[in-house]
Amino acid sequence: TEDFTLSILLCCQDVYKDYSAFFAKFEENGAPYAFSINQGRVNLWITEEDGYHTEIESTTEIRNNEWYSISIVKDGENFKLYIDGQLDSEDTISSVRTGEDLVTIGRQALMFSPEDQLQFTGYIGEISIYEQTLSGDEIIALYESKLKLPNSDEVSIAADIPEGSLSWK
Repeated sequence: TEDFTLSILLCCQDVYKDYSAFFAKFEENGAPYAFSINQGRVNLWITEEDGYHTEIESTTEIRNNEWYSISIVKDGENFKLYIDGQLDSEDTISSVRTGEDLVTIGRQALMFSPEDQLQFTGYIGEISIYEQTLSGDEIIALYESKLKLPNSDEVSIAADIPEGSLSWK
């Protein structure tokens, strides 16, 4: 419920799945949030205290085999989605459902059929969580620092992940 910034560097290999989560949380009484790639767009699904949810979806289309720097910022009731340092979408959410369940990285927290749709397919190069709101200038600086990464055709940033894995180190 506090302010935060989630920054993630990722490269998708199947952007046309439905809600393939790269960062998600599930509670017994409902999913507080899932940050996903949904049919070529970044999608934030956030459940409010009353049980209703708000979806914030990017206007930018995500393409396969390209690296993206995605930042999600919560500042009070305002949620902002940045892609490659640029503000893409935003919305206001008055109250976010909370709880004690752990988050998952690379798949939806609650798996159901068809599971292959809910698992992120691609590479996650980095995830950073800040317990504060980063400004637009700080988001741009973060993105520019990631521009120095080599092209994904030249070097694999992520370690080999065993096929079918639901978690890895």
